Amino acid sequence: TKLDIIAFDANMSASLEIASAVAPYADYMVASEDIMPITGLDYNGLIEYISENPSSSAAQVSQVICDGVKDIASGEGKKFMAISAIDLTHAQILATAFDAFAEKMAENSENIANLQKMTALMNSAHFLGANTDWEGYSNLVDLKSLENQLSPVISDGQSDIERAISKAVFHKVTGEINEDVGGISLYYPKNKSIEEINKYKDIYTGKGYIDYIEKTFAHDGILNRISDYKETSSYKEYQSVIGDYTITAEADHSGIYYMSASNSDIITKIGVNLYSYNEEDGIYYYLNTDNNVYYNKI
Repeated sequence: TKLDIIAFDANMSASLEIASAVAPYADYMVASEDIMPITGLDYNGLIEYISENPSSSAAQVSQVICDGVKDIASGEGKKFMAISAIDLTHAQILATAFDAFAEKMAENSENIANLQKMTALMNSAHFLGANTDWEGYSNLVDLKSLENQLSPVISDGQSDIERAISKAVFHKVTGEINEDVGGISLYYPKNKSIEEINKYKDIYTGKGYIDYIEKTFAHDGILNRISDYKETSSYKEYQSVIGDYTITAEADHSGIYYMSASNSDIITKIGVNLYSYNEEDGIYYYLNTDNNVYYNKI
């Protein structure tokens, strides 16, 4: 027997992944895309409403839960409100629509010029929660915002995502910071963690999006911890543009390496992959990735 409603009195739970996971167990989901106001759900108001309106539908009660958050929210938390009521019967339709879009994202990422455009466009997408080194990274993007940003690069510019969102998210309450969100988010590894991406691959079942993540975010230790550096995506990308650009790295007298690129426009993020070469096996062992790098753009 399904539950009528699953409501999350928690931060950043209104995601496509969570909606897909709970869809077999409930008809509706109420959750927050961003941080939940500290006042949380209005349990008193909800119980009063149900007591006075016992014949209300689950959809109506879901809307009341959303509105109740706004009614009792106060202070700074009110600005971050992004509470959604989601019809879970449409969650799988939305997931299917997004994965078709993600397949095109993966196809376009094979072209370096398109990949650069997509990366630049995503810098303007609406990300939720924390997104700084000192706060940490929620790695959540509003799904509607993602589609709006990337549609100009996707070949036909058409998708069913926005229509599917409008059917799945039938009610939402937002604060001034999140006025334009669509009501449902998606994991997008803005800050790339191999461990996190590997966990995500075990959770999310959409083939198109996993293919996109592996092509664009996967460092060389993601599938296993051993790589020949010439087989890495970074090296192959360098080889594909070497005719137009040059990258050099030299050590000074103190042993510090300095890298320079002839055209900095090809650089979207600075990081270092660390390897240890095993002479006996003739292969490079992937050790770690460090994005804590200082650089000057000349």
